[in-house]
Parts: sequence; structure tokens; C-alpha cells
Amino acid sequence: MNVHRGDIRASLASELPAGTFICRLDEVPPTGGHVVRLLRGGIEISLIVLRQHETVRCFLNRCPHLGSELARQDRHLYFEPGVSIECNVHYAVFRWADGVCVRGDCRGESLTGVPVTVAGEGIRVGEWPRDAKDA
Repeated sequence: MNVHRGDIRASLASELPAGTFICRLDEVPPTGGHVVRLLRGGIEISLIVLRQHETVRCFLNRCPHLGSELARQDRHLYFEPGVSIECNVHYAVFRWADGVCVRGDCRGESLTGVPVTVAGEGIRVGEWPRDAKDA
């Protein structure tokens, strides 16, 4: 891909500032995932929110191999709860905990993470590192 991950993070940080509502906690199964589409400035941003009971993680729904979405809908999410998530386009496997590709053409690369916080019944964007390019 021609776009650097640091540039993607910096763009996400400006489009999804801390506090931006992502989804309700109950929209994500206790040991599962949920595809979320947010419209920001006329641009759709697709995210995957993963939950393992009290632990919630979020990644840009974009495979580093070809830039395609890992899944278009919840029913297309392939995962082993708490262990891995798989791209349903070319089947690269990413660690649940940090998004690093452990099998496939993009091995060693990773999904772009989005910091999240759970406040009440909602999941919101958390605090981005001061310089998102260095994250």
C-alpha cells in the first residue's frame, strides 16, 4: 500500500477525536465483534470493535495487505474470541490483542488501532497519543 500507517492514524485522530461515540456496548457480543460505520465529514469510516467480556478493542476495518475491509457486516466477521480475527478477503489472521498479522501475506504488519474507552453503556474513542504519527 502507498499510504503509511502513521498517516492513517493521524487522519483518524483528526476525524475521530477523543470522545467520539462509536457504538453502544450491548451492540458488541460479550465474546465477539461488531462492524461500525461512522460518517465523518462526508467520509465513511469503518471500524471493527472486538470485545472479550470487559476488554474492548477497536481497529480500522482495513486489511494492511490490500486495503480491503476485513468484513462488511457482523455476520462476515471470522474470529476466535480473544485470540484472533481473520480477513475474509484473503484470510490473513490478526491477533485479537494488538492486531498484528500472524499468518498471511501481510505477516508482521498490523491493523490500525483506535483507542477506546467504555463509559456507561457506550464505547467512545479514547485519547490518541500526542503525535498520532508516532503511535
